[in-house]
Amino acid sequence: MNDLDLGYYKIKNEIDAESDIKEYRIPRTHPILKETGVSKVYLKDMSNVTLFSKNKSKILHADIELQNTYNINIYNLSFDELWEWDDTGNYDDNDWDYITINQADKVWIHSCNFGQSYDGTIDIKKGKNITISYCNIEPNADTKFLKAQFDYLEENMKLYDIYYKLRTEGNFTKEQIQQAFYYQYKSCNFGTQSDDEKNKEIRVTMHHNYFKNVKSRMPRFRSGKLHFYNNIINNTDVRNAEKEILKKSGYTMPRDSKGIVMTDKGQALVENCLFIEIEDFAKNYISEYENDDKKGIIKIKNCVKILDGKKEKIEQEEIGQMQDFDIEIK
Repeated sequence: MNDLDLGYYKIKNEIDAESDIKEYRIPRTHPILKETGVSKVYLKDMSNVTLFSKNKSKILHADIELQNTYNINIYNLSFDELWEWDDTGNYDDNDWDYITINQADKVWIHSCNFGQSYDGTIDIKKGKNITISYCNIEPNADTKFLKAQFDYLEENMKLYDIYYKLRTEGNFTKEQIQQAFYYQYKSCNFGTQSDDEKNKEIRVTMHHNYFKNVKSRMPRFRSGKLHFYNNIINNTDVRNAEKEILKKSGYTMPRDSKGIVMTDKGQALVENCLFIEIEDFAKNYISEYENDDKKGIIKIKNCVKILDGKKEKIEQEEIGQMQDFDIEIK
């Protein structure tokens, strides 16, 4: 019924060395995370378990990883405060995701809220029969947590080149920069390295989810199969903020705007979705994998995309070698 702070420094005195809760990637730039720490919480060898909140309470400062689990229901929870500023713009150093699925069968994540995270919201390494539904992936620009990060950057701006350039050369205020950077860079990554045969076993359904101000990976899928329907992706706010930064300072934010990305012969059926201000709403390759062996397959039905205010109805579109398409909808 209450928010649960699982930051490692907050709980380390209550756990022992054999605990399935471990310290995970020491925070570098966020003052609150430096105080709380970040935990990796392993839920191992479990079946028929529900994690839920009656009032959508928050789990804070933790990456929850499912290992060798069966029939797990994660319901009506909020996940937040797992992000910090990365002055490289790459967001590769801290592998912080809210939920990591590793060797799991039958996982249902529904009616959950996901705030801004450093790496991603949901990461599937190995798993099948996974459903993500009625979730909001929506960073909140008006939190004390986000304000604390930018207060710290303001006080130490000469240590952070990107922030310093935006404040001095771009003449942006701290509040304007905070507004521009309150988005999720990478949302969902499904599959590990491209040559991992286990990726082909991944089966995911995503429906009735709302992605707001998420820049990429909705999802990024290596092999496996995806049914993606009745979802809304709205990138309007962050795209407008980026245009404003480019116009006023000449600085281009190091981000690509990509929606669904299928590679390594992964297959996606995309139906009844709305894509707003996403430059590449569906791609079957990434730049380093443009050869045919590394491309995916996407079938799009009855979707709408709006880009630069122009609306386009997509009755049916096929991307990739469709003769190999064999998704079965049950």
